[in-house]
Amino acid sequence: MTLEEIRTVVEEGKQLNKMTCAHCIGGKGLQLGVEAGVDVFDHIYCINEEQIELLKKHNKWVVLTSGIFLDPEREPFCPPAFVENVHKNRELVFRCVSKAVTSGLRFTIGTDAYHTFLYKEVAYACDMGAAAVDAVKGVTVNAARMCRIDDKTGTLTEGLRADIIAVRGNPLENVSCLAAIPFVMKGGRIVKDETAAGNREAAIF
Repeated sequence: MTLEEIRTVVEEGKQLNKMTCAHCIGGKGLQLGVEAGVDVFDHIYCINEEQIELLKKHNKWVVLTSGIFLDPEREPFCPPAFVENVHKNRELVFRCVSKAVTSGLRFTIGTDAYHTFLYKEVAYACDMGAAAVDAVKGVTVNAARMCRIDDKTGTLTEGLRADIIAVRGNPLENVSCLAAIPFVMKGGRIVKDETAAGNREAAIF
């Protein structure tokens, strides 16, 4: 897409009070996206230090989806050519995204085409240098801020939606506890409860 085409999409979105998000691994596309006013950049697998500073300067958000490249358990479900590309570029992606994570760039965490494995993405963010608290924020308060709905959800605050999970353990000490979710509340209604009656050891986030 040309700069003019990207800018047209952004301007049309703004007329509807909508943000714009680009699937972008880095390179010229990222630079054009920033110039055109795109709000959020997914993936950034091959971002460089100059582009990191560009995103920071313009106060942009990025969504990390590192498991696409970093998780070998995904490979049996992918075409051979894709797996070959993953093997070829895994170390590069780890280095590039690690620099972004530790740079102070605003990030949230997603899964792209790797649904149900959000907990792994939190762990990958930590592996790449994020503090556990910032990785957890990437799927809670920062996600709400990025989507501009932090007046509705993202924190345990009176008046917001009661969307809550409980885990057995403290994810700020060990994010792997997010792999098992025994309790889920959505909008104040319990939709899953595998906790023992009277169990007070679950940490709520």
